Amino acid sequence: MTKVAQHGSARIGPDGTVRIQDLVVPLSSYLSDEARQAAIDQARNPPAFMFDGDPAVYRAKMDEQFYAPRLEQARKRHAVNVTSKTMGGVMTDEVVPVEGS
Repeated sequence: MTKVAQHGSARIGPDGTVRIQDLVVPLSSYLSDEARQAAIDQARNPPAFMFDGDPAVYRAKMDEQFYAPRLEQARKRHAVNVTSKTMGGVMTDEVVPVEGS
């Protein structure tokens, strides 16, 4: 059985096509197979929590439960150095390929 994800009135088909009532939005034909599958997986497995009104709490949950596992997977595939820094008052992560260091 093919899994179809449902988010509110949007449905995400097995090929990543999003259907919102009568609106159909396919994934870009320019995506690699790997990027296409990642987009489908991410759409089908959104964070298990909702925004509760506190941006700091939401950000911390997103970092821990959503982004950290994806970053770990990416770092297994790609050798990079990550440096956290503040730029113009905004916390950022600088990601540089090990070969480019």
